[in-house]
Amino acid sequence: TRVGKSRVAGAYAWRRFLETGAHLALGSDFPVEHADITFGIHAAVTRQDSKGNPPDGWLPDQKLTLEEAIAGFSAGAAFAGRQDQFLGRLSPGFQADITCFTKNIFDISHAELRHTPIRATIVRGNVLYSV
Repeated sequence: TRVGKSRVAGAYAWRRFLETGAHLALGSDFPVEHADITFGIHAAVTRQDSKGNPPDGWLPDQKLTLEEAIAGFSAGAAFAGRQDQFLGRLSPGFQADITCFTKNIFDISHAELRHTPIRATIVRGNVLYSV
């Protein structure tokens, strides 16, 4: 209400940015936002908060696909940080920062993503967490 309908249409306009050819650099503004990457991915693909509100998503025409959201959190963030020559992709010679889930996140609903346990976290090739 304070910003106005015409200006709020440009807020977090991920789809519109992608359509211009812009790189999306997604991430958390921890500690303002939750550091858990599933919160950000869920919000990008559903345009909802962690409780599923609003039901159809806020500005739902700006939703990203799961592939686009993951690219924004990986390759896009590396590009923005000028580190895309060694981060942001699973490629030989790149630093391996990987989150492994207990389920294939491409085979579950977006709502289920927020509750899918993490099996392992690997940072620079070192396993920091595993079950």
